[in-house]
Amino acid sequence: SKIKVYRKTSSIQIDISTARPGLVIGKKGEDIEKLRGELNILINKNRPAPIAVSINVEQIDKMWLDARLVGKEIARQLEERVSFRRAMKMAMRNVMRDNALGVKVQVSGRLGG
Repeated sequence: SKIKVYRKTSSIQIDISTARPGLVIGKKGEDIEKLRGELNILINKNRPAPIAVSINVEQIDKMWLDARLVGKEIARQLEERVSFRRAMKMAMRNVMRDNALGVKVQVSGRLGG
């Protein structure tokens, strides 16, 4: 859901917040190591002194309290041809189940294709 990049003189720290960290990390950390290696190559390409890259993956405990994730879930359901009223009501029900104070959902555009 969120990616934060902290740049320092000798290192770069990347914080990734996601509802499903297993997809980012991969089996036995293979995907995250591959990402770290590619970033090292890109960042240290033309530098005399190498810069260290660290990646932290955090899990979002309550996915339904993050507006971006709720919006992406509604969009995914609409792409699967779920009724927009049903998708909105399910999203509102799930958000309120996670003890939100309130929720406002708005869907617009041509849905019929």
